[in-house]
Amino acid sequence: MSNILPVGSPAELYAANKVPVKQENESAAAGADFGSMLSRAVAQADDLQTVSQEGTQALLAGEVDDIAKVMIDGTKADLSLNMIIQVRNKVLDAYNEIMRMNL
Repeated sequence: MSNILPVGSPAELYAANKVPVKQENESAAAGADFGSMLSRAVAQADDLQTVSQEGTQALLAGEVDDIAKVMIDGTKADLSLNMIIQVRNKVLDAYNEIMRMNL
């Protein structure tokens, strides 16, 4: 009687729109050091930025009908960049704190 389709859970919607993280395997990720983890996060943020730029260019060219997906991709890229900036700020704060210590 009703033509309304059920909506998936938020976790299912997130998983459907998730950009895959480039990892070799799970055991390598478990033993990874901070530097490699940070470089993977920067690479993922770069990938998200590229996807966002491509979507924006396609939208401006009139090739995209789903404006919401372009906006979501842009928001993901913005959030990942902000996360990288916050991690950098925390690392710099920790470094400055160590430099102020008396030996």
